Amino acid sequence: MTWIVFFAKSVKRVGFLKNRIGVIQRGKLELNELEQTVSFAGRELYFTNREFRILHLFFQYPGQVFSKGQIYRYAAGEREKDDLHTVEISISRIRKKLRECASEEMIVTVHGRGYKWKKEIETYFYEC
Repeated sequence: MTWIVFFAKSVKRVGFLKNRIGVIQRGKLELNELEQTVSFAGRELYFTNREFRILHLFFQYPGQVFSKGQIYRYAAGEREKDDLHTVEISISRIRKKLRECASEEMIVTVHGRGYKWKKEIETYFYEC
């Protein structure tokens, strides 16, 4: 098996597609790291810087559980005092914005541990 075939099968299996430099795609949802934008089926969705950073974290590691502290440190950096309630509010706002395009919640609460992004999402999105 050639390297390219192996890589293509791995990409398909994980459901992860990084088809352009700096662009991560999950179903019809696309996150552009270079332009710091998120779009669904070509339509741009607005996210604050903190919300974008949280989405970026989830897009990079779908299915991995992150505690509120981990999310906060990734989104805000070490420069700010920990305010874990900020994470809850940001997650709530992200969920609200994604509800326009998704039939199910993509960010799942793992009780007692934190949050994670659903791995398989291709079937959950519809045109908004």
